[in-house]
Amino acid sequence: MKELLAELDGVDGIDPSVTAGVSALRESVEQHVKEEESELLPRLKQHCELEDLRKLGQTLQTAKTTAPTHPHPNTPARPPGNAVVSPPLAAVDRLRDANRGKR
Repeated sequence: MKELLAELDGVDGIDPSVTAGVSALRESVEQHVKEEESELLPRLKQHCELEDLRKLGQTLQTAKTTAPTHPHPNTPARPPGNAVVSPPLAAVDRLRDANRGKR
């Protein structure tokens, strides 16, 4: 998904490659969501207390505020690599977004 997003990032919406890219991305996201909803989240609910799930949700919300806003397909996907590179990338992304008038 990161690679597809990187390919689509900044491409003009009328470019014909966008339609194929968005279709592939949609398929990938739908498969990911299906897996999470049918397998991962039910297992998590079985093994975690409600309060732990709430704390996890809060942690994810906090992480979203400091995560990069653009795809970086060549960055590490797992700790500790992602924890090292994500904050500076997020800062650069947010500056770039601000210069482009995005929030």
